[in-house]
Amino acid sequence: MKILFTSLKEVAEMLVEYLAPGGVTIASSPARIVIDATKLKPASIILSEDEITLEMLATLRQSSPSSFILLVGSPLISAKLLNYFNSDLIHFYIESDKISNLLPQIKSAFWNHYYTRRKIDQAESQTEYFLSRIEFLHEVTLKMLENKPLGRLLDEIMIASQYILDAEKSSFMLYEPNDKKLHFHVLEGYSENIIKNFPLELGSGIAGWVAKHRIPQMVDDCYKDKRFNKNYDKMSNFKTRNMVCVPLLKNDALIGVLSVINKKGGGSLWWKM
Repeated sequence: MKILFTSLKEVAEMLVEYLAPGGVTIASSPARIVIDATKLKPASIILSEDEITLEMLATLRQSSPSSFILLVGSPLISAKLLNYFNSDLIHFYIESDKISNLLPQIKSAFWNHYYTRRKIDQAESQTEYFLSRIEFLHEVTLKMLENKPLGRLLDEIMIASQYILDAEKSSFMLYEPNDKKLHFHVLEGYSENIIKNFPLELGSGIAGWVAKHRIPQMVDDCYKDKRFNKNYDKMSNFKTRNMVCVPLLKNDALIGVLSVINKKGGGSLWWKM
């Protein structure tokens, strides 16, 4: 864990020992603080009030949003300091002669920020990765334009999708406009062949919901999702843990729904790092 500071070396060393034993302090300067923060992404940035501007704080928050920014200075009475405090660009302000007295409050604020940001950063990373996978899954729909037998084409889409998400299984449900239902296609194994006889209504189950609303879904625990239809697991003797479900469209017409099921090793399908 890194703590970046400008001129407040003693404060930084005190806080790194108190907040993050085993962490390191790294010296910077007002002229380089934004560059160093962008590069190092420190857990905390400690600044002195007489070294910063409102513009610098705004840039720091943008370039290193996960960093806990602690500003040290004189009593909070000047308009300038009140502006910093009220701008929501710093996380903690403390008078220089009261640091040791407020260590518990600083520690609480630091770790609350740390765990909150970690959840946000993880969610953003998951979303970014998931969107990249969704982009791939949408791109495979372009294969629909190729001159291949439909069965072979759908096999290729399923195999490629299962591989890219490192999943145990995949399935494709082809939409039939005549009965407005989703029909299972290419499922391996005898037990899963049974499911072919039970088409899915639009809006029913997670895949039916995706088909109806045409919105991709990632479900980390299918049995906790109210949309999930457990009957197909019972019929096939298979346990669905998690799922990525994507509608496949051609000229805005629904072709079907691709489902990629169960990340190998028990992890989430969209979190392959």
